[in-house]
Amino acid sequence: MGTNGRVAPAGSAVLVREMSVGGGSKGNLPARTITQLLGVVPGIQNVFNPRAAEGGADGEAPGAVLSARRGAVRHRGRAMEGADYEVLAVEASPAVRIVRAIPGRNPAGQLLPGWVTVLIIPYSRDPRPYPSFGLREHVRQYLERRAPADLAGLHRIRVTGPTYLPVGVAATVVPLDPSQAGVVEKSVRDRLERFLHPLFGGPGGAGWDLGRDVYASDVAAEIERTPGLDYLEDLALTVDGVPQGDSVRVADEEVVAAGAIVLRLDEGEGAA
Repeated sequence: MGTNGRVAPAGSAVLVREMSVGGGSKGNLPARTITQLLGVVPGIQNVFNPRAAEGGADGEAPGAVLSARRGAVRHRGRAMEGADYEVLAVEASPAVRIVRAIPGRNPAGQLLPGWVTVLIIPYSRDPRPYPSFGLREHVRQYLERRAPADLAGLHRIRVTGPTYLPVGVAATVVPLDPSQAGVVEKSVRDRLERFLHPLFGGPGGAGWDLGRDVYASDVAAEIERTPGLDYLEDLALTVDGVPQGDSVRVADEEVVAAGAIVLRLDEGEGAA
């Protein structure tokens, strides 16, 4: 793609100022999972990554490319509205998976004109992904170069991670075959942990948007899709162990993460 979106003619010489190639999203490994060096280093007994790896991204799907181009046409390289900051934050780095801009909010969380808070979540399989300092600074500087002079000059664009709200589930499940109770319990637990993951969960499997509430009906539907499950006997959503009723309210700056999952197995009425 050439300057301003123009495609270079076939056979043209192209000068690339910066280019990086890697393994895509598969390289975004959780903390302490990279345990081997590519070569032998004398005196090193073992290694591990203290933080989750970030920055890897797969090639864009055709639909995503079209959506990004529409956003670029709208903002034209300048951040004027909240939606512009969100599109530009994604353009800043392939590591940014979810973003929400809150105009008029300062670092103390107060509503104050002349500030913009941008919340980003990086692509990661960690239960609670959080952007590194380097990623936050990279996105902030990218936005400042495209923001109004008063915000950029006074450094009033704050880029940070979300506040995670751990949503717990307490449920009683009945397996079709009591002898497979352990397998069913593990399957239900795995489904719930995946369903409540910030990036890969949610009713559509595309993650939880910032500020999106959790409904018991959606959680129940996810549990009932577990192979080997007869039925779900009861269900409660919890926050810090406190039952929340039919739904959990999630604030604008919060995003859902898996909390405590407490499962009880029941053999059902037909068991001997």
